[in-house]
Amino acid sequence: MSQGQFNTFSKADIKTWTEAAKKELGGKDPFQSQIVSKGKIDIKPYYDQSDTSTLPEDILAPTSNPYLGPRGWYNAPNVVVKDNKEANKEALLHLNNGADAIQFTIEAEIQVEVLLANIELPYCGIFFLMKSDQTKLLIDFEQYVNAKGFDKSQIVGAVFWTKPPALQNIPVQSFSKWPGFHVLGHIIPESDPITEISNALLAGTRCIQSDMDNQPDLIISQSAFSFSIGKDFFMEIAKLKAFRRLWRQVSHAYQVTDKDDSVVIHGSSAPWNNEKFQPNANMLKSTTAALSAVLGGCNAITVEPEEHNTFKARIARNVLTLLREESHLNITADPTAGSYYLERLIDQLAQSAWTKFQQDIA
Repeated sequence: MSQGQFNTFSKADIKTWTEAAKKELGGKDPFQSQIVSKGKIDIKPYYDQSDTSTLPEDILAPTSNPYLGPRGWYNAPNVVVKDNKEANKEALLHLNNGADAIQFTIEAEIQVEVLLANIELPYCGIFFLMKSDQTKLLIDFEQYVNAKGFDKSQIVGAVFWTKPPALQNIPVQSFSKWPGFHVLGHIIPESDPITEISNALLAGTRCIQSDMDNQPDLIISQSAFSFSIGKDFFMEIAKLKAFRRLWRQVSHAYQVTDKDDSVVIHGSSAPWNNEKFQPNANMLKSTTAALSAVLGGCNAITVEPEEHNTFKARIARNVLTLLREESHLNITADPTAGSYYLERLIDQLAQSAWTKFQQDIA
């Protein structure tokens, strides 16, 4: 299409838009009548370049795994471990049918060689959700990897603690040579976005402060964060991006400036049931939540089925497969970069969350 054809359209600006909107609204000012408030954040009906011209450029870095693509993420279904052999069977079913990682929720004594039998760890991610009294699993896991001869530099995953143990009880130093595996995983309770971001910053910062050896670079490199992903599509994207920006700011405060985007963020979509949308309520919610997680920059995503049966688990697992293989969301490193609305929303969340964090950390 020639440039001349583009010139046939008049240039849009905020004044023209406002006048047109007033006609639609019977003379009401859209910037007064159409403001939507979400907590401390006011959403305007119109955004343009003037809303982002003074904001810092903040673009998600491409992921390094060529298999996953520039906007890569691990599809990590959750497997509750009550019986090691049955959990292994369920994990292999997921991995053989589209998943490229597993999240094990530990609810029984673990036999690592049984739980991980036939799972080729260098080729898939491994995540554990554990209680504070289950730290022995990390020692057993390290011994298992050594016995199998797996390349530690290729092991990808994290450990998320439902209640973190004392830092000295976690073998952080032993895993310092595992660049892709993070043993200081924080689960962030679901709340409003500003509180979630602030709580994540608090959890990470207090972990750094509790390090008696004063090695902030080690603690930061081993940190990971798991967020619940809700139904508010744009707000969830902004929440994840705002947190990544602020965690980088915390890292810089401790003079840790290399690999700024190395923090692992895990997103989890909990089951959702609404009678108006049955039988597809959870599929609808999990799709939008997974989209938010992908576009927000999550490194790993868990979509929970509404019922634990083979069919529902397949539907939940396939949501992320479809987003990658059919929607091709992994091709562009940061698909939402440059959105006037989102960039402004990210900045608003970041500023509000940083203020709350400073108040709470004092």
